[in-house]
Amino acid sequence: MTVSCSAVSIAPRNKLRGGAALREFRLRLREGRDAPDLFCVFDQPQCRLGLVSNPIANLEQLQRWLNGQSPSALEIVATRDDAAIAYAGLFPGSDNRSHVGAISVFVMMIFMAGGSEAY
Repeated sequence: MTVSCSAVSIAPRNKLRGGAALREFRLRLREGRDAPDLFCVFDQPQCRLGLVSNPIANLEQLQRWLNGQSPSALEIVATRDDAAIAYAGLFPGSDNRSHVGAISVFVMMIFMAGGSEAY
Protein backbone atom coordinates (compact mmCIF):
# COMPACT_ATOMS: atom_id res chain seq x y z
CA MET A 1 0.00 0.00 0.00
CA THR A 2 1.34 3.42 -0.94
CA VAL A 3 0.94 6.19 1.60
CA SER A 4 0.68 9.82 0.67
CA CYS A 5 2.08 12.00 3.41
CA SER A 6 0.31 15.10 2.16
CA ALA A 7 -2.42 14.52 4.76
CA VAL A 8 0.01 15.32 7.54
CA SER A 9 2.03 18.01 5.82
CA ILE A 10 0.04 20.65 7.65
CA ALA A 11 2.07 23.84 7.84
CA PRO A 12 2.03 25.52 11.23
CA ARG A 13 -0.53 28.32 11.18
CA ASN A 14 1.62 30.47 13.42
CA LYS A 15 4.40 30.08 15.93
CA LEU A 16 3.59 27.91 18.92
CA ARG A 17 4.93 30.42 21.38
CA GLY A 18 2.17 32.53 22.85
CA GLY A 19 -0.30 29.71 23.51
CA ALA A 20 -2.98 30.30 20.89
CA ALA A 21 -1.69 27.71 18.45
CA LEU A 22 -1.26 25.11 21.20
CA ARG A 23 -5.04 24.84 21.51
CA GLU A 24 -5.09 23.38 17.99
CA PHE A 25 -3.35 20.23 19.22
CA ARG A 26 -5.01 17.30 20.97
CA LEU A 27 -3.60 14.28 22.79
CA ARG A 28 -5.38 10.95 22.70
CA LEU A 29 -4.70 7.23 22.79
CA ARG A 30 -3.34 5.82 19.56
CA GLU A 31 -5.94 4.22 17.30
CA GLY A 32 -5.63 1.88 14.33
CA ARG A 33 -6.61 4.64 11.94
CA ASP A 34 -3.45 6.57 12.89
CA ALA A 35 -1.10 4.17 11.08
CA PRO A 36 -0.88 6.07 7.74
CA ASP A 37 -0.15 9.37 9.50
CA LEU A 38 2.35 7.72 11.83
CA PHE A 39 4.13 6.11 8.91
CA CYS A 40 4.78 9.62 7.62
CA VAL A 41 6.13 10.59 11.05
CA PHE A 42 8.41 7.53 11.31
CA ASP A 43 9.54 7.81 7.67
CA GLN A 44 11.09 11.28 8.07
CA PRO A 45 14.85 11.19 7.43
CA GLN A 46 15.65 12.42 10.93
CA CYS A 47 13.42 9.75 12.50
CA ARG A 48 14.87 6.99 10.33
CA LEU A 49 18.35 7.95 11.55
CA GLY A 50 17.21 7.95 15.18
CA LEU A 51 15.62 4.51 15.23
CA VAL A 52 17.39 1.89 17.33
CA SER A 53 15.95 -0.86 15.14
CA ASN A 54 15.82 -1.02 11.37
CA PRO A 55 13.72 1.74 9.79
CA ILE A 56 10.09 0.88 9.10
CA ALA A 57 9.94 0.08 5.38
CA ASN A 58 6.22 0.40 4.65
CA LEU A 59 2.77 0.88 6.14
CA GLU A 60 2.13 -2.85 6.50
CA GLN A 61 5.29 -3.29 8.58
CA LEU A 62 4.29 -0.38 10.81
CA GLN A 63 0.79 -1.82 11.28
CA ARG A 64 2.28 -5.19 12.30
CA TRP A 65 4.57 -3.44 14.80
CA LEU A 66 1.73 -1.34 16.26
CA ASN A 67 -0.61 -4.36 16.46
CA GLY A 68 2.09 -6.39 18.21
CA GLN A 69 2.47 -4.05 21.17
CA SER A 70 1.82 -5.42 24.63
CA PRO A 71 -1.51 -4.54 26.25
CA SER A 72 0.55 -2.93 29.03
CA ALA A 73 2.04 -0.41 26.58
CA LEU A 74 0.72 3.14 26.71
CA GLU A 75 0.68 4.81 23.30
CA ILE A 76 -0.57 8.32 22.61
CA VAL A 77 -0.63 10.59 19.59
CA ALA A 78 -0.75 14.33 19.23
CA THR A 79 -3.19 15.38 16.54
CA ARG A 80 -3.90 18.50 14.61
CA ASP A 81 -6.94 18.70 12.35
CA ASP A 82 -7.45 15.01 13.27
CA ALA A 83 -4.12 13.98 11.69
CA ALA A 84 -1.55 12.30 13.93
CA ILE A 85 1.56 14.48 13.94
CA ALA A 86 3.41 12.94 16.90
CA TYR A 87 3.65 9.62 18.71
CA ALA A 88 4.77 8.68 22.20
CA GLY A 89 4.91 5.22 23.70
CA LEU A 90 5.75 3.83 27.13
CA PHE A 91 6.64 0.14 26.99
CA PRO A 92 7.09 -1.50 30.42
CA GLY A 93 9.22 -4.64 30.59
CA SER A 94 7.76 -7.92 31.73
CA ASP A 95 8.80 -10.94 33.79
CA ASN A 96 12.46 -10.61 34.83
CA ARG A 97 12.62 -7.20 33.10
CA SER A 98 9.64 -5.70 34.94
CA HIS A 99 11.95 -3.11 36.52
CA VAL A 100 12.83 -1.54 33.14
CA GLY A 101 11.01 -0.21 30.12
CA ALA A 102 11.37 1.87 27.00
CA ILE A 103 10.08 5.25 25.90
CA SER A 104 9.66 6.35 22.29
CA VAL A 105 8.81 9.85 21.08
CA PHE A 106 8.50 10.89 17.43
CA VAL A 107 7.29 14.27 16.14
CA MET A 108 6.78 15.69 12.66
CA MET A 109 9.83 17.87 12.19
CA ILE A 110 7.80 20.87 11.05
CA PHE A 111 6.25 21.04 14.54
CA MET A 112 9.54 20.92 16.45
CA ALA A 113 11.44 23.94 17.78
CA GLY A 114 8.32 25.91 18.64
CA GLY A 115 6.87 25.70 15.15
CA SER A 116 10.04 26.97 13.55
CA GLU A 117 10.61 25.85 10.01
CA ALA A 118 14.37 25.74 10.63
CA TYR A 119 14.35 21.98 10.19
